[in-house]
Amino acid sequence: MQSARSLLAPDFPWNALPARQAGGWLRYLEDGPSRARTLYSPWEERGAVAGTRIDVLLDGAFIAQPRTGSGQYTLALWRELARNDDPVVTLALPAQPPVDLADAARALVLVPPTRWPSKVRKLWWEQRGIPQLARAVQPRLVHIPYFAAPLRLSTPFVVTVHDVIPLVLPEYRSSLAMRFYTALMRRTVRRARLILTDSEWSRKDIVRVLGYPAERIRVVPLGVEERFAPTPEPDATQALAQAWGITGPVVLNLGGFDVRKNLPLLVRAFARALPRLPAGTRLVIPGQPHSANPRLYPPLAPLIRELGLEQHVLLPGPVSEEEKLLWYRLASVYAYPSRYEGFGLSPLEAMACGTPVIAARCTSLPEVVGEAGILVEPEEDAFAEALVRVLTDAELRCTLRERGLARARMFSWQRTAEQTLTVYREAIAEAGGNGLRAVVGKPCGS
Repeated sequence: MQSARSLLAPDFPWNALPARQAGGWLRYLEDGPSRARTLYSPWEERGAVAGTRIDVLLDGAFIAQPRTGSGQYTLALWRELARNDDPVVTLALPAQPPVDLADAARALVLVPPTRWPSKVRKLWWEQRGIPQLARAVQPRLVHIPYFAAPLRLSTPFVVTVHDVIPLVLPEYRSSLAMRFYTALMRRTVRRARLILTDSEWSRKDIVRVLGYPAERIRVVPLGVEERFAPTPEPDATQALAQAWGITGPVVLNLGGFDVRKNLPLLVRAFARALPRLPAGTRLVIPGQPHSANPRLYPPLAPLIRELGLEQHVLLPGPVSEEEKLLWYRLASVYAYPSRYEGFGLSPLEAMACGTPVIAARCTSLPEVVGEAGILVEPEEDAFAEALVRVLTDAELRCTLRERGLARARMFSWQRTAEQTLTVYREAIAEAGGNGLRAVVGKPCGS
């Protein structure tokens, strides 16, 4: 069988490369601006190179955006899958990863033409890049871990559909380009051998909206990283409070600024509750909108001024992952009035940090929060009353803290990976492939 290297870059002088480069990223430069570049990692660090199999090719495009939901999911899943050898999972990337990978030697990188706009490169990756890599290395299965799929892919594939938000909420498909893209994905995803999704709510929506058979959908809940835990060093959280002049309880929301997150409702509910809250209570909403589109990202500052809350609502702006963790630990309560979620990872992270949670009783949130938090209707009065109840009752906060910690322990990325591997094996078995088809050639410089 022809090696993956020669298929991906047939004109590249692989044997001329010095052996010391064999374990790193090797660049294949394009002949012109219209041709893609290929970087190839030859797996030396795992010991067995010639004859190494590739059972599953995992699309790692969103690893370049680790703060997005799809990026967080792909990176956390990969870090667990990289420890597994049955089946062997290899990561497919459209660029060198900006984060540390668990096993960088188990990755293939095909770089789209760099002169194209980012959205065009993304579409190229989905419709040309992934199929090209699949043809080259011939995996037994391809996994696309977000709502997308190629029009033409001869390899069996599975797709993770976290939610169908662009298909059920008009605000998320307002542009002509987005309507075209969602129509394309709606068509291509139906060809998946199996669909993975995060919750029973999403499974039902996928059946209803996409018309995909319910018996072909596997619910695989997400996990929470081990770093989300009660603070071992209270000095760090106190330093954060002092830096922002916080002297009282904190109501926190870290879920994002887009319209479905319902942040104007939270601000209004906080204004209603404020006269009955302990002195110095602040509402803190870190982060920033992804665009200036007011329909998709309603601005909060005008509402905060209108309600006279300038001294009570804090918008710290973008935060690092370390600061995000400290905010969770500093918070007295996490308030999450989102009106649509495919899962709801941030309430789970808050519970893992020992922070009581108030969440909307809608879509998937009851599946995640369960009885470990307070679930209320996504209405101003309901959230206001819940805030007063939690912040004025120390015994209730202690109870919610213990319940939340116990609930969070039920969700781990190891469990997510194990269930995902089960789906891989099922899809491979159904495809009828017992033989190992993918073989990586000899290391460069040999």
